[in-house]
Amino acid sequence: MKKARHDAEEIEHKLRNKDSVISDLMRQLSARSDSIELKDDTSNVLQKIDGFKTDAHAPQADTDRVARQLIGNADGKELRFPLFKNRLTIGRTAHNDIQLNMQYISRRHAVISSDHGQTRVIDWGSKNGVFVNNVQVTKKILESGDIVTIGTTDFRYEERSKR
Repeated sequence: MKKARHDAEEIEHKLRNKDSVISDLMRQLSARSDSIELKDDTSNVLQKIDGFKTDAHAPQADTDRVARQLIGNADGKELRFPLFKNRLTIGRTAHNDIQLNMQYISRRHAVISSDHGQTRVIDWGSKNGVFVNNVQVTKKILESGDIVTIGTTDFRYEERSKR
């Protein structure tokens, strides 16, 4: 019984600390992604090495030529989230791509989706809504410089050309 109680306490301790570990890892990922410059011909080089060209290696929409990120501030710390996938989920739980364990954030709060050269934010059925430039939205195409508010946290959406 004592061993089971000890194991349960150890698991609870790990669960309490996971949020800070995840935040640290996201900051490290963001720092690394900021320091990497992708070349336009990378996919061509890979195709030559592989000796064949497939649709998976073909250049895609304009979103491949644009680095996108959300930049915010929480508890005095800058948060940078590179939007490296075509669909990222934002919410309070660890099941999301971007976990924001803060007040007024729903478990499944929002989705950031990129396709056809456009990036949009979609309210994922949140309780407190998603705002873009202080206007509540259910779905909105983002432009560089837009302020996306999730819970009580403001994020600036940025796009910049990859070199």
